[in-house]
Amino acid sequence: VYGRRFRVLSPMAKASFWLLYVVCVVQVVVVLSSPANGIDPDIGKNCSEMIRRRGYPAEEHTVLTPDGFLLGIFRIPHHRESTVVGPPIIFYHSLVASSDEIVMDAYNISLAYILSDAGYDVWLGNKRGNTYSLRHKTLKPNQEAFWAWSYDEYALIDLPAVVDYILSVSKYKKLSYVGHSEGTRIGFAMLSMRPEMKEKITNAIMLSPIATQVHMSTSTLMYYLTLLGEKEFTFLFGKKSFLASSKLLREIAPVFCLACDVCCEDLLLALCGWNRKDANQDPKRFDVYY
Repeated sequence: VYGRRFRVLSPMAKASFWLLYVVCVVQVVVVLSSPANGIDPDIGKNCSEMIRRRGYPAEEHTVLTPDGFLLGIFRIPHHRESTVVGPPIIFYHSLVASSDEIVMDAYNISLAYILSDAGYDVWLGNKRGNTYSLRHKTLKPNQEAFWAWSYDEYALIDLPAVVDYILSVSKYKKLSYVGHSEGTRIGFAMLSMRPEMKEKITNAIMLSPIATQVHMSTSTLMYYLTLLGEKEFTFLFGKKSFLASSKLLREIAPVFCLACDVCCEDLLLALCGWNRKDANQDPKRFDVYY
């Protein structure tokens, strides 16, 4: 279907896609040739390092799924001024993101720290295939078999394994669940397809809940991505991971966003929807968000 859509576009429309791609490459080259100053101290830090930088304890755990994936998850066992470990709560992140999204801002606005200060034992999940879950017992990320899964595995295998692991470590019988965007979709799916898991969930808080993308009309970039044929999509994004955080991107983003924070903001809004007043992001930290 996507291939047919792309083929019916005019030659001018097709040329526009490639022109945009070339312009982006040229912009990156120009920015990289300029000196970078004022790089944010969170640049290059992983999830646990960002947590510790704000004075909170951080632990790194690995969950083995029944089909052999090794999921990297993080834990803030207690807040900064106490060693008392409270009831467990798990956060699951949004599309093309990771547990970083809930720890990268200040302690008074990032939900992970707010929950920790409220007395919770905070766990941060990561889905298979993202930055912290790129390992398998027998497969490597450069093998197509490593990527032979879908949303079903998130809900049927990954999340139940993470929940059981947390309950085993914390010695609690139930935990609270917080999902953001795609994380809500995974939570809904698990609770419907694995009904026995309901007995292990005290409550579920769904932020920006989503079940389908049919009515998503505000994301300009997502709309135009549906017009790409398979060859064009594969050329831009590859066949395995989608919008993965690469070493090149991590090196480019700090310089590029520092030189043109409006460009970085517009790219995020094109992906997530054109609503600046609800973006709740600091333009000075776009290099961290990327």
